[in-house]
Amino acid sequence: MNDSKKRTLFVTVLFLAVLICLFAVFLMQMHMQNTLAQIAAIQATNTQTAETLPTSAASSNASETESESQTESVRSIAAESALSALPAKTNAPSAKPESVTATEKPKQLSEQLVVNTNTKKIHSPDCSYAKNIKSENRADISAGDLQSYLENGYALCGHCEGCAK
Repeated sequence: MNDSKKRTLFVTVLFLAVLICLFAVFLMQMHMQNTLAQIAAIQATNTQTAETLPTSAASSNASETESESQTESVRSIAAESALSALPAKTNAPSAKPESVTATEKPKQLSEQLVVNTNTKKIHSPDCSYAKNIKSENRADISAGDLQSYLENGYALCGHCEGCAK
């Protein structure tokens, strides 16, 4: 085989390898989009189930049993979807939420809270981040004022979540 035929064969094989890799990436993206759509549908179903409340005590028991079984099935499907979307081995550390939204409440609120007006984060007084807040960015509030701060775009610290330790 002469050099020109070898180069042509090499370029052809390389081109086919690149096409195969691109096709594999495309298939993985499609699988990921499908998995994300399934998770979104499960979350929407879960949200609708949580928002629907029974109107009478008689229907309440039957609805609770049905809701519990639906919730368990939604959880198992979500877990399966999430597990199938993950790679076989993950070395990434578990993610901790950076902040808590207004709908989520901490378990034990401290009576006094510290607000960083620069970062718009709310901390418990013993939080290490609260201890480093500059005086011009610091505001001390009571737990009763928490809801109004959350409604104005502030968020609980993801490290302490406004809880007393």
